[in-house]
Amino acid sequence: MESFNTFVRQYNDQHAEAIAKGELEALAESSSAFIEKASGI
Repeated sequence: MESFNTFVRQYNDQHAEAIAKGELEALAESSSAFIEKASGI
């Protein structure tokens, strides 16, 4: 999960201008709660 979140932060940083202009959507980081909800645990 941490490596995915690192990727998300890097992606959002690299595309900050396009995200601010509304040309791209920012990616959301994952969390333990999301994984539990998605897996049905």
